[in-house]
Amino acid sequence: MLRAMSLITVSALVLACAAGCALFSDGKKAAEPVQPAPAQPQSRPGADVFAKSAMYKTATDDGRDVLKDMFEPIQPVFKTRTFGELTQVSFTRVGGDNDVAVSPAEDLVAFSSDRHSADHNIYIKSVSGAVVVQKTSTPFDEIQPAFSPDGSRIAFASNKNGNYDVWIIDTHANGAAVQVTFGDEDDLHPSWMPDGETVVYSSYSSRTADWSIMASNVRSGEVKDLGPGKFPTVSPDGKRILFQRARLRDGYWYSIWTMNLEGADQTEILASADWAAINPCWSPDGQFIAFATVHKSPEAKLEDRIWRGDDIYVVSSNGRELIQITADTAPDWAPYWSQRDGRIYFISERNGFRNIWSIQPPVYSVVAAADASAQ
Repeated sequence: MLRAMSLITVSALVLACAAGCALFSDGKKAAEPVQPAPAQPQSRPGADVFAKSAMYKTATDDGRDVLKDMFEPIQPVFKTRTFGELTQVSFTRVGGDNDVAVSPAEDLVAFSSDRHSADHNIYIKSVSGAVVVQKTSTPFDEIQPAFSPDGSRIAFASNKNGNYDVWIIDTHANGAAVQVTFGDEDDLHPSWMPDGETVVYSSYSSRTADWSIMASNVRSGEVKDLGPGKFPTVSPDGKRILFQRARLRDGYWYSIWTMNLEGADQTEILASADWAAINPCWSPDGQFIAFATVHKSPEAKLEDRIWRGDDIYVVSSNGRELIQITADTAPDWAPYWSQRDGRIYFISERNGFRNIWSIQPPVYSVVAAADASAQ
């Protein structure tokens, strides 16, 4: 069933709601956003309609008649506005790229793409170049790559056996991929422990109709169930696991959680009654979490866009500061926070094609300015 979905649904899994897809009334209120001041938009009729429909003003200045748009079919006009230095990293105009990961040395990015066939395969390229190297070439979908801590291996998910399992390939050699998980259900989104011996991933159970986070030793094959959740990412210090999890009442908007390596001390960092927080990842120092929103921006609400990403945000690990990083009318999702230079890589359709972009987020300066103004 998963293979029949588009990769935006499977790979980014922008599943804002697992069922129902109504607006939801319960859930912890998200922190008030802290937003760097963008260039002043030109005033235009209807700008305050956008402002009132969000927690902060995100009005674009393209001159649309907002009230007219509400009663006519949506024809999105992609308009870029960002709050940091923005760089395009991949450049395909056929198919699209997904699931970006950055090597520990920050010289390579790995990603999945259907730029050469109807199926998605794993690719690598230099961060600054345009030449791509295809690492897998199968008539199946191979997605969600993750570099090992030393950068020598790449874990990924493949459905070559009928369901998704986790596999590992060498980054620079051309040897055969090695299978790591062997269940009958889908295993997705591997993330490495710092020891390079264990991967955590999300595994689906048809018995419970839910996802759980599992840990598997790649040498011994020992598997441990850490509890419910999806898309785990291990913290830089290797002490906590970050993941997304849907509430089990009044709808299924995803929120952001952390837990320890034993699956205990589960802590909700951010949630909303009106939008989803997905694809979380750690900042290099573990003080912040980048994620994508679903159904939060005015454009996403007008389009009722719940199966695609929205914008990239950052929240402090204590849940206090919420900072908007991108504000494009096109979807942005699947952030990956580089651990050395501090750039956030993500997938975007901002130029009409699905490519990898990166941005230098002004997180620390924004928080410092907010703290200073509060004193």
